[in-house]
Amino acid sequence: MNTHIRHEGIIDSIDGEHVQVRIVQMSACASCHAASKCVTSESKVKIVDLWLKDSLRYKIGQKVVVLASDKVGMTAVMIGFVIPVVIVVLTIVLALYLTSS
Repeated sequence: MNTHIRHEGIIDSIDGEHVQVRIVQMSACASCHAASKCVTSESKVKIVDLWLKDSLRYKIGQKVVVLASDKVGMTAVMIGFVIPVVIVVLTIVLALYLTSS
C-alpha cells in the first residue's frame, strides 16, 4: 500500500534551492459556518522547508501541493518521539544502576 501525506500550501519564500511553503491546517469543524462563534474551531499555520533542484519553476505566492510518503511520516515520528523516549528511559535506568538508589 503506497499512500501519501498530502497538504496544499502557498510558497512564502525562495532562496536558491530552499523553498518555504506555508500550510494552514484546520480542524474538522473550522470550515463550519458557525466556526467564528465556536471555541472549538482552530487552525494552525506551519512552515515546511523544501530543497528543490528545480526551484526556479516556482514563484512566491504560488499555490502548491506538498506530498510525502507514509515512510517519511513514520521516520519523523521515530526521530521526534520514539528515539527521545528510549534515550530518557535508558538514562533513568543507567542512573538508577550507577547510583544504586
